[in-house]
Amino acid sequence: MKQIILPLAILSTLITANYSYARNTQNLIIGSGGNIYKVEDFLPEKNKWTFSSGLSIYENNKSSTFPQYTLNLTSIGSFFLDNSVSVVSTRTKQLNGYASFKYGVTDNLSIRGTWFSKYTRKDTTDSQLNLKSETTGNADNYNIGVSYRLDNFYPLTVLSAGTGFKAGNINSYTISSSFSWVLDPVVLTLYPSYIDGISGKKDDIKYRYFSAAGILSIALNNDVDVKFGASKDIYTTKKRNPHTPSWDTSGSLITGVTFNNWKNFVVDFTVDHELGGMDANTFSLDFSWRA
Repeated sequence: MKQIILPLAILSTLITANYSYARNTQNLIIGSGGNIYKVEDFLPEKNKWTFSSGLSIYENNKSSTFPQYTLNLTSIGSFFLDNSVSVVSTRTKQLNGYASFKYGVTDNLSIRGTWFSKYTRKDTTDSQLNLKSETTGNADNYNIGVSYRLDNFYPLTVLSAGTGFKAGNINSYTISSSFSWVLDPVVLTLYPSYIDGISGKKDDIKYRYFSAAGILSIALNNDVDVKFGASKDIYTTKKRNPHTPSWDTSGSLITGVTFNNWKNFVVDFTVDHELGGMDANTFSLDFSWRA
């Protein structure tokens, strides 16, 4: 899953923008890669807080075909082989939610904590139209981390590291960064990230996840920004399974709009469409409030 999935953009300077301009640019929140995790360009000032929350809905429809072979015996020593194809349709819906806080230790250094929850429903229909439904859910995932913004460095660069927990046990380490260039009214932000999944349970899948996203944000006016982007993900299991590929890739297109109509409050809506023949979309709604 991508934490989904965890969807944040804006800032910095492409040519000669100064530091004070970057510090006062409105915040733009981005939820990408199914909201696996989030990176914020804007850090709260010293002794200030930022609170964020959001919901995302992931939908995935796919059909799989399987060969079927039926041996029909008509009489002793007489038979014929019937070749056919079985079609299985799977529809997955997933609701993700998160709540987070961020506290400014200094103007450039902040600590953060995020709590995640997830509910999944999977409906499978076979060629005989038999329906099987499975539901799962959990609300025991959380992440703590630290972010640091490099001072007097362009493009505006934020480095982040975090540790993920599930049911009280460490299950991942995350290293991420963002690089932002601003040429008013356009902002380009790049997000390279790495997640190392770990687990003390024997049956859990241990994975590595590499992600890179690029977002182009355009300010239509002081209150509304639109954004367009793309992401590319590479993920692999640490222990090779002979029955499945050891690594896989996915890509998606990102579109969205951000509303800055309110002081210290931002609303962001994002649609993430997965590429590669997958009928999969993630719809995200995020809120951010600076205290």
